[in-house]
Amino acid sequence: MFLAVAVLAVALAGCDKNDEPEKPQQNEPTAKVNRSEYFLASAIFNNAFDEAGNGVRDVEGQLIKVSRSVANEPVAVEPTVTWTYDEEEYNFPVTVTVDYGTDNVLGRDGRLHRGKLIVKASGPYTVEGTQMSAKFDNWYVDDVKVECDSMEIQNMGRDTLGQCKFHVQSKMTLTTDSTVFTYNEESYRTWIVGEEEPDVTKHTYSIVGSQDGVMSNKVDYRIEVRDDEPMVVNVGTRYPLSGTLNVDVPVSVITDLIPDYAAILMAQSRDRFSFQLIFVGNNQAKMRFEYDNPTTGEPAVYETQPYDLTQF
Repeated sequence: MFLAVAVLAVALAGCDKNDEPEKPQQNEPTAKVNRSEYFLASAIFNNAFDEAGNGVRDVEGQLIKVSRSVANEPVAVEPTVTWTYDEEEYNFPVTVTVDYGTDNVLGRDGRLHRGKLIVKASGPYTVEGTQMSAKFDNWYVDDVKVECDSMEIQNMGRDTLGQCKFHVQSKMTLTTDSTVFTYNEESYRTWIVGEEEPDVTKHTYSIVGSQDGVMSNKVDYRIEVRDDEPMVVNVGTRYPLSGTLNVDVPVSVITDLIPDYAAILMAQSRDRFSFQLIFVGNNQAKMRFEYDNPTTGEPAVYETQPYDLTQF
């Protein structure tokens, strides 16, 4: 999901000791970003949402096949998708199991998956009022274990442009061999491209909402994505196409986040510090924040040059 917590985490990652320092551009401060285990957070949430929707759409496609007689017959694709109906008529509600098995399998989003995602759906994915809940059984994405206290999706109907809108609420925990990352999200996702496109990698969503959580280094954060600058994500693309994250973190992380401005920002901030992470397309993002010039006292803005997300 929108949680391009990913980029937040990357920005907070600081400089690796073995990395060569970036060269300042025209004496501006540098905000170096490096690889971080947090980078998967956004992709993992998006993956769970996409897999849930894809599984339910698979059911819709199979319901029109009159020759179908076995309720639990698997779809002949990777992953194996099975469904169990509550009613003998093989109609909704239905429980969909997306099973990648116990060994890593390359998914449609270019990431490795294993384990099961189990989705309960009250109706078809595109029908207003449909509710879906998801849970995980030894579910891993790129060897990160995903556990979910709750993940609820509701179809809110169509907007004035005829596009499906979904309300999503989730509480998740991501675990590696050495780290634990927890977060909560409430967001609204509008399906803006690809509803009639069978190739799911062409499906695109516009996302607004909020997220809060605790990173593995115990730093708590809050993120808001507003209506005027929504996140735009594509199922088949690793990085958001556009959008702005409004990020709030403890002042204590400023030294690692923006070392050249740390003294100024910490003197002007109280307990929290806010900034923006802006996706500009072409697998790039930049950081922006406001401060008071310590010499003139006038409001000022600092904005990094766009940096390449594919290096992480």
